[in-house]
Amino acid sequence: MSANDALQANMKGKSQLDELILNWESGWHKNGLGIIQQRDATSANILDKLQPHPNLKQLSIRNYPGVRFPN
Repeated sequence: MSANDALQANMKGKSQLDELILNWESGWHKNGLGIIQQRDATSANILDKLQPHPNLKQLSIRNYPGVRFPN
């Protein structure tokens, strides 16, 4: 999933959702130099775009590889 995919999901517009579970399958990737690193910035950008509707009752975030959550 990319940040653009997350934005197109339009989570803010899904007012019928009561619960949302966001699960990161893998927080690691191999960059162009073959170095394995954490997807910190990409994950934060995706999470930022997946803003749920304010009526959401429960949000679970699992296996988030980032160090910080977006504002």
